[in-house]
Amino acid sequence: MIYSRKDFFGQRFWGNKNKFGLLKYESWNLGDDIQSIAASQYLPHIDFRVSRDHLSEVSQWSPMKMIMNGWWLGPFDGTPIDWPPPSNIDPLFISFHGGRDELYEKKYLDYYKQHGPIGCRGYKTLERLQDLGVESYFSGCLTLTLQNPYSEKERTNNIYFVDPFSFGEGRKYPTPNSKNFRQDLWEKFPREIREKSEYIRHVVNLKPSDYINPYKRYKMACNLLHKYAKAKLVITGRIHCALPCLAMGTPVIFLTDSEILQSDYRMGGLIDLFKHYTHTQILEEDFNINWENPEPNPVDVSFLATSLRQKCENFTGNTLQRRF
Repeated sequence: MIYSRKDFFGQRFWGNKNKFGLLKYESWNLGDDIQSIAASQYLPHIDFRVSRDHLSEVSQWSPMKMIMNGWWLGPFDGTPIDWPPPSNIDPLFISFHGGRDELYEKKYLDYYKQHGPIGCRGYKTLERLQDLGVESYFSGCLTLTLQNPYSEKERTNNIYFVDPFSFGEGRKYPTPNSKNFRQDLWEKFPREIREKSEYIRHVVNLKPSDYINPYKRYKMACNLLHKYAKAKLVITGRIHCALPCLAMGTPVIFLTDSEILQSDYRMGGLIDLFKHYTHTQILEEDFNINWENPEPNPVDVSFLATSLRQKCENFTGNTLQRRF
């Protein structure tokens, strides 16, 4: 079942007495919005859009249930984080990734224990919460439960390069012909493939006045998911391009800098789910890609998806419904 935008943003109700919130973002990364689309699959209606980075803004609103998946937490301007969530939010912590050191301070221990166990997206968050004394487990990412709306017969011959090369501590993704673009890596792929493929930026491409508009961001994220769902092959350096591809059965190859791979706290528990190469391997031509008949993804992720789905359905009382 495909929902209209009005359905998605809570203009219709199905008789569920609970109110539900869904995260919205001010980031440049559409991967955040894709994670909210994954969470929305389990909500019978969406009553509130709640800013991930400004949770206290809703402290006087009606009580609501929220799936608290994704990367936490902004803002990024040096001001203190807005944490923990206010008491009117009943949270399900699943696919939770704690990207800020402040989240592991002892003053939050009682809050985590109250709302545990905490489902962690990756091993690093799991390790740090357990070191703090919080009951937690590895859940994987909720985007692994995204549903492919197309049959295999509808799969196209399209090959997408989605921000394949990152660099630097902040994982910047330069565009072709820009100063820091890795032309040396790009030219290791066959010219014929480069010319007929599509290069995609996985970022918010809106004018400043629309940058935080959740409706327009949602539309952009959905458009990307439809492309990935029907693709012949996707090559990317974006986690939330690669994981949805796994969920939808689209062959995907993940590229990363070898140094980043060793230090990237996001990747533990996720990197082995998909075929991947380091930049060094690409430069040394130590890679094998079947461009005509891409190999299926190496890991069946249904065991993670089933567990994620069951926990979310039990929390919301609603069965999964596809949202894009």
